[in-house]
Amino acid sequence: EKAAKTFPFPLLMMGYYNTVFRMGHGPFCQSLQDRGGVGFILPDLPIEEYGDLFTHSHHCGLSPIMLMAPTNSDARLAQIGEHASGMVYAVARKGVTGSRTELEEGTFGFVARCRRATDQPIGMGFGLRQGKDVRQLQGQVEVAIVGSALLDAWERGGRAGYRALLAELAAART
Repeated sequence: EKAAKTFPFPLLMMGYYNTVFRMGHGPFCQSLQDRGGVGFILPDLPIEEYGDLFTHSHHCGLSPIMLMAPTNSDARLAQIGEHASGMVYAVARKGVTGSRTELEEGTFGFVARCRRATDQPIGMGFGLRQGKDVRQLQGQVEVAIVGSALLDAWERGGRAGYRALLAELAAART
């Protein structure tokens, strides 16, 4: 709520389904809407398990952000794309988050597969760590998602380290 009142850009909540499950789909969506959120990412919830969460999301004007992975078949990407709202989160590689991602030709082939599956904007993340990564994604995706690198910058350099990485990322998009 504080972030929504402070910043002019849309805010997404990212977390795990256990929180949503404990609150209930309706109360979760209402709470997120009341606090200024516009959508959410639940990386551990497959679309087959969403049930009425799609209905509650729509009722509250929220976008449930779907994840597309390079290991998904084209049929699976199409299934995910049918439910996509707001944008899709294209996972840049297999593995765990936080590790360095090398963007390569296969990555952009995967982005092309995602584009065939949805007309929603595509955000790519999962291991993006520096301005160079953002520059490589220009013209490929609409959003570069950087998470773990910002946490690392904060832990290593505090406010100054965090600001320096943000400045590097912002400069890369121009």
